[in-house]
Amino acid sequence: MKPMLQCFALVLFNFFFFSSSLLAQAPANDNCSGATLIKTDSVCVTGTSRLLAQTLTGATNQVYTLTSSCGYLATASDVWFKFAAKTKYPSVTITNQGTGWGGIGSVRIQMFAGNCGVFTEKACGLGSSTITPALTNPLVIGDTCYIRIHKNVAGAIGANHTFDICVKEDFSKASRMGEIFSRTVLSPANILDYPWEITYGRDNYLWITEAKGYKVFRMDPNTGVKTTVLDISQGSTFLPVVADRTLYNC
Repeated sequence: MKPMLQCFALVLFNFFFFSSSLLAQAPANDNCSGATLIKTDSVCVTGTSRLLAQTLTGATNQVYTLTSSCGYLATASDVWFKFAAKTKYPSVTITNQGTGWGGIGSVRIQMFAGNCGVFTEKACGLGSSTITPALTNPLVIGDTCYIRIHKNVAGAIGANHTFDICVKEDFSKASRMGEIFSRTVLSPANILDYPWEITYGRDNYLWITEAKGYKVFRMDPNTGVKTTVLDISQGSTFLPVVADRTLYNC
């Protein structure tokens, strides 16, 4: 009876040992050199531009020089993805995160240009499920770009750190007449106060008149940077002060 108990104990020991080893196994994309390829699209397509059931569990850290405008740790345990840039401003979105993350605010996303170990950060987000490069920091079309997913925590990553990832790009499309149309978001929502008229000027800038803001802007169509060229809103000091004419739109 005793040998049988010893055999049973040995089987249990081997079972738990190998189970623990499997649980601690690093993901295949644990290193930048093994980054998982994502084929971008204008929408999230499962199996190409969207990959399901990815995981950070068991991830380790590599000795890369990583600087971040979001203050992320270079020593955080991470996993990597890559894609070929087809546009300047793709977006990366993380969804369906596992319970181990403790909420989407713990998911850290970074986008890099360059090569493994020699990176230039193009986008990052604090507590955001989606990141996109700024208009002043575009990608180079045709370059291979890298995505780093982590928790901003150094050390072992436990179970239930799964997630889905999608990379989308707004592609230019041609009309039946062969005209090319593309979309670039120049201004976030609620920045302009009811733009009344938008004119493409001879200086190759957009001239924007606000209906309720009583302002006129000159905007660079490539970067979205705007300059106020006229402000007659109430209380404005834009124009020189003239006696008895210091108030506008009372």
